[in-house]
Amino acid sequence: MKSLYVRAAKTGLLLALLVSLVTMFSDMFSSLTSAEKSNSASLRFLHRRLPETDNHHTGLSTSNDKSADARAKDGDGVRSTSQKNHARRRSSSLVGTGSLNKTGSLEQTESLDKALSFTRALLETSIENELSNVNAIRKHKAQVHGRRFSGDDKSPHPFENNKSSNSESDDDNDVSKNSTNTNNNNSINNNAKHNASKAPKTLIYHCPIEVKCGGLADRLKGCVLGYLLAYVTGRQFRILMPLPGCKLSDMLEENSISWRMTKEDDPKFLDDENKRLIYTRMNANSRFHDELTAVNYREYFGGADVVYFRTNVERFKWLFSNPHHAKDLQPFYSPHNSVIYRNILNQLFNLAPPLQAQVNAALNKGRTSDNTGRPPLLVCAQIRTGRNPSMPKDSTIRVTSLLLPKIWDFMKKEASGFSKQSAVSFFVSSDSEQILEEARKVFGKDLLQVGGRIVHVDQPLAQDDVCPGMRRVLVDMHVLTSCHVLLLTRSGVGDLAADLRGTEQGLYCLNLHTLRIEKCRP
Repeated sequence: MKSLYVRAAKTGLLLALLVSLVTMFSDMFSSLTSAEKSNSASLRFLHRRLPETDNHHTGLSTSNDKSADARAKDGDGVRSTSQKNHARRRSSSLVGTGSLNKTGSLEQTESLDKALSFTRALLETSIENELSNVNAIRKHKAQVHGRRFSGDDKSPHPFENNKSSNSESDDDNDVSKNSTNTNNNNSINNNAKHNASKAPKTLIYHCPIEVKCGGLADRLKGCVLGYLLAYVTGRQFRILMPLPGCKLSDMLEENSISWRMTKEDDPKFLDDENKRLIYTRMNANSRFHDELTAVNYREYFGGADVVYFRTNVERFKWLFSNPHHAKDLQPFYSPHNSVIYRNILNQLFNLAPPLQAQVNAALNKGRTSDNTGRPPLLVCAQIRTGRNPSMPKDSTIRVTSLLLPKIWDFMKKEASGFSKQSAVSFFVSSDSEQILEEARKVFGKDLLQVGGRIVHVDQPLAQDDVCPGMRRVLVDMHVLTSCHVLLLTRSGVGDLAADLRGTEQGLYCLNLHTLRIEKCRP
């Protein structure tokens, strides 16, 4: 834009100069017309106003001779021979004939017409060139903006930034070749590449603080499915999950996939012109099934610069069966959702060091002088009771206190099956403080414990409880991944821990229909 202003200023100065020349020639032409009826003194005045030319040069000479010294006053009537000869020479050089007379004035008029025509042609050529430059700049800017709003997204995989910038460079060079001013257009092209690289197409898993997105496990499911949609549509992936009093990045760090919001990604800093699309699909309903299995998401998201996505399901198989995207998803494919889930979560997240320290501290409590050289055997249960005094807002009751004796007996039996030379520890994760109190009574000092509040992230009693509650859930979940025996009730956190644990060996589930404990798989 700065280059455009400079060109406009130069054009204005050139126009002013040329207009002044035209005005001067017009004045001279008027003087010539009146000279036909005046005496030769008036013609001499005209000669002094006109610059010299010769028979071989059509341009305007800037030389200054000494004709002013030969100026005769109008009342004299007598001139020296040298003055007369000088006047004849000037008249001859102007019209190409001998002495200046009334017939010569007509020839002088023709010469002035030629000078005016030359000036007019010079003016038109200059204006045409400048307008051509301005139009080239406008065309380039239109093409740059057109790429931002185009539905044809030719950007490569969202994490191959170098290839993306090279592709932009090729387009810019084509524009530069069509420009009449290479240097200025190169500057504009560089600015265009910078602006285009600031806002690549993005898919954001967006969970606003005031919206019900589900618990931690549901949110992580949405993140994984969101990443897959970003991958098949060639978009960079981001997570926008504001929390009251803390940040997600304080608990989960990036691993090999970038997902943290930057200043350029934040909606507050996006241009108003950016196209946005909100794609929210909560729960596994038939509509979402039909979309995941059949929709071409590259076309569906189209030219939107930013797609805000939210879901609480992990229906990966639906997306993997989509004929538009099945080939692109081959690197992630597995017949088991748990494998897909584990691989992508491990690429997205690392547990933040402070929370990992809590996990290590809990596991180290199970070590004794007898097993310092190897990890302790750990028997665990994840008991999701549903509505209880710790979570009064929960909708259903899943496990009652009547089932607790069955769970405790199972854990003790599994522990007794290990060699007596191995120390055994127990760990219980629950959404109920009452359940944890019962576990302390049953297992005593052999129970590993993790401090922190018990809070459902989506159903806090107070906003200040959300961050401590999420930290507690993350630590619990990572301890569960280290268990040799793991018993699950119906729980998103337990299922997620089983997926991250990565094996079906030692994995059991409480069937709430038959009230039996059975082997299961993640």
